[in-house]
Amino acid sequence: MNKNALNTYTEELNKQLWVPNDPVRKVNHRGSPRVTGCHPSLKMRRNIAWESLLERDFVFLAEFDRTVAVYYAQPLVIRYMMDGKLHAYYPDFKIVRTSGTVEIAEVKTDEDAESDENDKRFKIIEKILNGHGADFHVYKESEIRAGVRPANIEDLFRYLNDRVSIKNALAIRNQFCGRKEISLGEIEKCLQWTESPIPTIYALIAQGALDLDIFSKIDVNSPIWINENCQSIACRGGILSWQ
Repeated sequence: MNKNALNTYTEELNKQLWVPNDPVRKVNHRGSPRVTGCHPSLKMRRNIAWESLLERDFVFLAEFDRTVAVYYAQPLVIRYMMDGKLHAYYPDFKIVRTSGTVEIAEVKTDEDAESDENDKRFKIIEKILNGHGADFHVYKESEIRAGVRPANIEDLFRYLNDRVSIKNALAIRNQFCGRKEISLGEIEKCLQWTESPIPTIYALIAQGALDLDIFSKIDVNSPIWINENCQSIACRGGILSWQ
């Protein structure tokens, strides 16, 4: 790559890091020996493609991670030199945090992440990205699937697209008047609905209106609190201002 081409590429990479991205490489869902699919993202209002079950689990994490503002799959291409040869690297995801930080994310099994070749490659990639003001993180399987978080997210995921009524959403929010947090069981006891409010509460958690400790097992003793970053939620009957 000559100097002019390098300068042009550097400018293009810098642009792609800081703007919304369409996939630069399409995921092939046909004829592939790998398990692939798409997630209908509530956060992104589009389908997010994944190329392995591990990537799917990462997408679920991004959906429920309150520090993730937006994220993109197959967002850009990074060209780099290694062993005297020019290579092209297609990262799995780009994450923009609520803090404004841009992070390029690679999803790998522990074995792949720790291989000598990838370790060498990722150090080069990290240096390039840091030079553009972006972070680089390799998410290992042991990190993505750690503890009870995956099981909690799988349980909540079933309620991600459920629309609660404005009346029920307000009834639950009113339980927090003058209180920072309430246990799941206490909300259920105070509401005294004919039917259990747990599915409605789970839907509000899944959609970001309420929050809890996703790293701890969810049960009746789990503390619940209002997500202060949620401004509004889509309910049956219209949009409800949440703050």
